[in-house]
Amino acid sequence: MKKFLLSVAGLALLGTAWAVGEFSAAEIESESPMAYGFLINDDSGRDVGLYTFPLTDASSPTLVAKGEDVSAGTMAAGTYYAATYISGTPIVPKAWNSVDIETGTMTKLADFSESSPLYVDMTYDYARNKLFGIYHYNSNSTSVAEIDPADGSVKETYADLPMMWMLGIAASYEGDIYLIGRGNTPTYNLYKLDDARNLLTVGRVQSVSDYMQSMDFDRKTGKLYWAGASRWDSYMYEVNISDGSCTTLTPVADNGELTGLYIPFKPAPDGTPAAASDFSVADP
Repeated sequence: MKKFLLSVAGLALLGTAWAVGEFSAAEIESESPMAYGFLINDDSGRDVGLYTFPLTDASSPTLVAKGEDVSAGTMAAGTYYAATYISGTPIVPKAWNSVDIETGTMTKLADFSESSPLYVDMTYDYARNKLFGIYHYNSNSTSVAEIDPADGSVKETYADLPMMWMLGIAASYEGDIYLIGRGNTPTYNLYKLDDARNLLTVGRVQSVSDYMQSMDFDRKTGKLYWAGASRWDSYMYEVNISDGSCTTLTPVADNGELTGLYIPFKPAPDGTPAAASDFSVADP
């Protein structure tokens, strides 16, 4: 399997709340929500492209449309954005695109240059209304960048993480930003960026190698999912955001490498009250 190793060699070579009424009963009660992602490698020879699958059974994904190699992608306020790349030694950024998630039609918005960041995962923060992505620099460090949706350029370095090798990023609906990666050790952890942009270690996760992968929240349930890829296998995990522990849900295709994980949901219009929680009824 020709996975793309995101190591030194591989690279050198909301302001709004959601309302329950926005979803059908089937969507709310589903134990296996549908998801989307770009399959860029697979041992059984599946086409590169956009696929859809249940989160608890990603072993046999359904092809939406053949496409290009996508290093990162996410839905951001109604538009799905994807960063493509050119395979080779080294792999280089290619273009910034929008994608019709229902048909897989990709529309180029801007060309990248060889000096453009190679985004390896992205997320949209509905609390801050910002699109974030991570990319590597100096062969051992990571930048968390605010991305301009118009052309994929870096608007701001949101957090600089020297000597940290991050592979996935996801923001909860409340604006909590989580990352998976490692420091100078082979141990992979779940991390959280606090409001002061300090990196906090949450806990150890399943050990993986440096291959392209992706994370996303199911914003209807608050659960974090991770399409993790290693040299030997690929699985969809549910990640406990309290301690980093992982529950293995399903293989990802046939040792597949999945980017741009997206779990659909419908944010409510501005001004919609948040769903009530933690309430009780007093005895009369």
